[in-house]
Amino acid sequence: MTPSRSRRTVAIVRPPGDSFVRAESTHPERDRIDPERARAQHAAYCRLLEAAGVEVVELAPDEAHPDACFTQDPAVVLEGRALLGRFGALSRRGEEKAIADVLGPLLLGGVAPPNPLVQLIDAVQPPGTLEGGDLL
Repeated sequence: MTPSRSRRTVAIVRPPGDSFVRAESTHPERDRIDPERARAQHAAYCRLLEAAGVEVVELAPDEAHPDACFTQDPAVVLEGRALLGRFGALSRRGEEKAIADVLGPLLLGGVAPPNPLVQLIDAVQPPGTLEGGDLL
């Protein structure tokens, strides 16, 4: 019997930490970042995802990486394959590991139920850089 190949819609999210006030931003009001408000907005976003039937996998805040709440950036998953990016901004390097640690089990069959349609295929190597948010 052939195993079921049903699709899952999964969102890997991470709430902003207190360090979010140091996030990289070119916004004119970047000095007015409010981590509590950002966390409330993040929680509302997660509730909307869940209400839409999306499986939400929430990571803990990452105080070492102020921008780590932007989980669309470390990897790109498309048509059954995942590519880990490599940040151009030195302050963001290291975020990729947490996403890879989740993608492995989630997509390849570890702790979370596997998605047989997705494989972690590669990672961008130096000197290349890639941020998922730049593609989407």
